[in-house]
Formats: sequence, C-alpha cells, structure tokens
Amino acid sequence: MPIGNSGAIVERELDKIDSELPYSPSLRAAVKLILRDPAFMGEQETFSFKFIRVSKCPNSRMRIYESLLSDSNIATDSMLIYDLNLIREEKVFRGAICFVSLALPELISRRHGYLGKSELARYDAIPVDRRRFTFLCGRFAAKKALCRLRPSLDPASFEIAEGIFGQPILPSAELHGLQVGICHTDRTAGALAFPEAHPMGIDLECIREDRGRAIQSQMTEREMILHRLLPCSESAGYTLLWTVKESLSKVLKCGLMTPFTVLEIDQIDASQKIWVSTFRNFSQYKALSQIRQDEVLSITLPKRTELNLEISS
Repeated sequence: MPIGNSGAIVERELDKIDSELPYSPSLRAAVKLILRDPAFMGEQETFSFKFIRVSKCPNSRMRIYESLLSDSNIATDSMLIYDLNLIREEKVFRGAICFVSLALPELISRRHGYLGKSELARYDAIPVDRRRFTFLCGRFAAKKALCRLRPSLDPASFEIAEGIFGQPILPSAELHGLQVGICHTDRTAGALAFPEAHPMGIDLECIREDRGRAIQSQMTEREMILHRLLPCSESAGYTLLWTVKESLSKVLKCGLMTPFTVLEIDQIDASQKIWVSTFRNFSQYKALSQIRQDEVLSITLPKRTELNLEISS
C-alpha cells in the first residue's frame, strides 16, 4: 500500500562479490533484505528483477547468487561484502556494505588480524560477552567495508575510534575523506563505508514484540497513522519506524539523544518490495527499508541519489 512518494532505486550490473566464508541462517535474511525480491518503479522493471528472472537460465551468473541463498549452502559463520554505486546527476560516488555473522570464538581468534593496538586494549576491557561480540563483529564488518574502498590497507593498520556521541570516526590519514556506519543485532553486524561528501546511515534490528510499547511512546501522531496503514505486522511496523529514524540520526550524528519528534517520518511508500520513507524536517533525505523474516534493514541517504548494488561472481 503506497503511503507517500518513493525515491528511485536502481540496481544495475552485477559486478563484484567478496565472500570468504560460508553463509549462515542469520546472514541469509540480511542478504535477502536487499537483493532477494524484485522491486519495481512504476511500470519499469528494475535491474534486480531482470537479473533474478535471468537466474533461471542454467548459464546465468545470477545462479551463483541463488545458490548462496539455498539451504544446502547455509553454514554457521558468514560474511558478505557488496560494492555500492551512489549515483548523482553530477557524479557517481563509491561505497561498500558488509554483513558479518561470525560466532564470538571465531571473532576472538581473528582479532589480532583486524584490530589495532588501542582497539585490542578496548576489547580486553569489555567484561560482557554480548558487548564483546558487538564490538568485534562491528569492527570486523567496518574494516572489511573500508578495505573494499582502500584495498591496499591492512585492517589492523588503522583504527576506528569513537566520537563524543559514540559515533565511529576514522583518524587514519589513509582513510581521509571516508566515513563508516556500524549497526548490529545480537547475531549479525552490518557496516556501510561511504565518502564523507555523500552522507549515509544504516540500522539493522531484529523484530521483537516486546519493544512495541517503548517504540510507540516515541512516535508522533502522524507516525501512528502511518504505522496503522503499513502492510505488515504491528511489531514489524514499529521496528521499521525505529530503524528509519535511527539511520537518519546516524547521518545527523545526533544518536538517540535528540527528541524523536525532530526525526519525524512524513511519508512511507510501501507499494514496492523496498519501502521508501521521507522526513518532515529533513526533506533532503530518504530511507530505504526492507522487512524480511525477523529483521528490518534501513539505509538513509540523500533523496536524489540512486543506489546501485553491484554483485556477481
């Protein structure tokens, strides 16, 4: 059901994929959030739809993608990295997105290969396994995404620090001009690397019924109306609204300390497979969201940017 106007999402040629590890059920949903279902823009088929349709052909490169999502190829530990083209009228920017779902023991055993000295010290000071997981998995995903844009760098040669509001910052001169966003659930971490000139934000959340009341308390009257019109479960709708606003807060670098009314969602177009939200006070941005199984992924980016995911063998 359309609830507003959508921005354009263009998925063009599938070009690159980097997969070092097998695929797990926890990451399977995250991959499908972005790519599995065809999306439409009015009467025009997107490239995503065309490639999925072509994947039925025996010799199609897209069959590789289909096989990655099949149950017979699902394993315990997983990572996926995708290149992004951020298409503007005047320029095309490059970005990268990474999803990681590794067990804590695997992350611990690998930590010296991707953490710097200060990061190792921070890790050693974390007493709780859940926080250890989010720290390690988030850093792993972020450094993989950043190295996609700076392939000559060793992940352990640079560090991701924290700003005064907890936002990730990149003090290394080798990463000048880049930024990174990190999100995570209790089993998957996602990271988005992008040029500083093209602000973006990302959030990934599990759908949980017990969070509905807390999220509802932060919603405006307009958002309550939008929520009732969404073609999804009540808890999924609450989670979607939360991820959209949190991804915008990461763009603005205000975190959750700003009243959520400032981040009010104005419209949601839920007529396609990828839902598009716009904001009452920040009309220059849009959020792309997808609900799949028990997770919601939202990415906020400039409204006039077309997002091109490049994926292939």
